[in-house]
Amino acid sequence: MICPPTTRAEIRERSTRGRTGWARVYLRSVGWGIATGAVSGSLTGAVIGAVSYLGDGGVGSRFGLAFGGAFYGVIFGTLVSILPSLVGGGVVAGVIVWRHPTSPEAVQRDLGEIFVIVVAVVNAVVLVAVYAGGNGISSVARSLLLFVPANLGVALILWRARASIGRGWLAGNR
Repeated sequence: MICPPTTRAEIRERSTRGRTGWARVYLRSVGWGIATGAVSGSLTGAVIGAVSYLGDGGVGSRFGLAFGGAFYGVIFGTLVSILPSLVGGGVVAGVIVWRHPTSPEAVQRDLGEIFVIVVAVVNAVVLVAVYAGGNGISSVARSLLLFVPANLGVALILWRARASIGRGWLAGNR
């Protein structure tokens, strides 16, 4: 049987049929949150692997350690990001639905503010955990170098997520 070609819009409309605006924003936010955790974990794991044995071995062994660290970082980052993504997705969906902005600029502004707050809270929780589980301030000082690649990855992913979530909200409310 030959079926007529289906456009992307028809596929998207079929996949979101029956979902409310809140559910669309929530699911998209959770997906982006988990993706953000995976990217952040892989960058942090790659840095840890690359610098773990700087004096031992050549470039090939450092590349292998960085690749292995990135692999395990993706798994760890994904698992760690599930709870913050579920909570953050609820916050994002609640604020967007409650404020009900209809302009793309207003939606993206709200999302940007929410993302800054969520990232700050997650960073604070991680710093407290490092402080409590390590040797106090010296553990925090050593781990601050890992925050740079992790937060760089988070910023890049959330920049894209902000536009995607905003478009998803506005497309469902027109």
